[in-house]
Amino acid sequence: MASSLFDLYFSGKIIANEDPALVQARVGKLFSADERMLRRLFSGNPVRIKAGVDQEEAIRYRVALRDCGALLEIRTAESEDRDETRIAAKPAKESLARDQLTLLPANTGSLADCAPVVRPQKIPDISAMQLSPPGSDIDTSQPPPPAAIASDRFTMTEPHSGTLEDCRREQPPEPIPDISHLKITST
Repeated sequence: MASSLFDLYFSGKIIANEDPALVQARVGKLFSADERMLRRLFSGNPVRIKAGVDQEEAIRYRVALRDCGALLEIRTAESEDRDETRIAAKPAKESLARDQLTLLPANTGSLADCAPVVRPQKIPDISAMQLSPPGSDIDTSQPPPPAAIASDRFTMTEPHSGTLEDCRREQPPEPIPDISHLKITST
């Protein structure tokens, strides 16, 4: 998704409990918009304000507009045809700087605004599938043959007739190396 491009649309929607006149003033200042452009932005019709941006830039625009009290719609980028609703407005660079971005107050906005669009997918036909009754074997393949273990060399002793010491292997002691050529001198 990081390589996808997005188009940014604004239709004049504002965050609940925000003063519409104040939001319009903030958005106008953000875009350096005149009165005619503001009327178009707040007309209720979606206006594409930026096309073909990456996810990071789209998020910066959304945050900047949210700081103004407005809501931005992010859509997957369309083809290169020029939409007549597109305007050539750019927010001021200083308002989109990373160090000036702030979080919204608690319990404002909605995470639904940030959720990706989920398009319904066709469900495959599973009518021919059925469940086996409880307790039935699902794997009907033949089990592998048992391993051939030669046990003819094993013997058994009478119970309680031995100890673990009987199982210990005797290891021959290590030979002591010849140290006759070594001399001890005092200094």
